[in-house]
Amino acid sequence: MKYYKITLGNVGNTLKYPENYQEEIGDKAIDHLYWDENGVDYLILCIPAEKSAGIIRDKVEEITEEEAKKISNLAEKSVYTTDDPSRIQHIGLKMQLITLKKQLGQELTPEEKLGLTQEEQDALNPNHPTPGFSKTKTFADRIDLRK
Repeated sequence: MKYYKITLGNVGNTLKYPENYQEEIGDKAIDHLYWDENGVDYLILCIPAEKSAGIIRDKVEEITEEEAKKISNLAEKSVYTTDDPSRIQHIGLKMQLITLKKQLGQELTPEEKLGLTQEEQDALNPNHPTPGFSKTKTFADRIDLRK
């Protein structure tokens, strides 16, 4: 993959792309990231190497994968969402009960002594196939997924 940083113009509230952008550049991209830095709008494109001929021009520069990830990490934040609120609430209540029983010196059941089951631990892992939480993927995450 090759990565390109494009400096976009801005006319009012409309972004201004390089000449012939869509046909010669945009249609080749498989992923992108827009961001603003000090009032200047930018776009990073991820383009397969075999489709990258003729991309570089005025306001379009090639950057490394490392630079693309660094920009993504600075410009984007992952967001966690609760996919199964009742499941997560159940786990939280179970942990509160165990903690309270320990504080009061009460005897824990054999199950409580084990803490969370593997299924409950998996629910708290956003990378597990059946999580209770999910995490949005940033441009940097998506770069890593393509490897």
